Amino acid sequence: MWHLWYMRPRFANLTPDEVTTLQDGHNHGLQFQFRNRCLCILLSHQQQPVKWLKDHFQVSRLTIYNWLDAWEEQGLRGLYNRPGQGRRPILTTRDKAMVTQHVEQHSQQLKLARQTLRIELNRDFSQKTLSRFLKSVAGDGNASGGA
Repeated sequence: MWHLWYMRPRFANLTPDEVTTLQDGHNHGLQFQFRNRCLCILLSHQQQPVKWLKDHFQVSRLTIYNWLDAWEEQGLRGLYNRPGQGRRPILTTRDKAMVTQHVEQHSQQLKLARQTLRIELNRDFSQKTLSRFLKSVAGDGNASGGA
């Protein structure tokens, strides 16, 4: 009967302060995953069953239990992504010199620069990704911001 823990109802039991903290995290958190986890804990507190939560958030039952465990063991800190979680950036600061060189070489025509960079870096990325990357490195003080 190892699976009985798996089937038993489980709900978060929150204090009014914890509800306020989770509502704030859900409304103002920077990461989508963090906001979802805050909402999941709040819904669990409102007696939503794990089966409903897993269907709503489109994750496994084990994931819901992991979120509940993380909340119980670490509080709000347990709901944040840990370092190394999430998608790796397509373009990194190591690519900065090559990217800016190709953008300048192609007279600021991002479409041409992107085509060349995709071949040289052997990575697929959109023109919007390239544009966002250029904006981010322009804001770090090491690249021209256009002024």
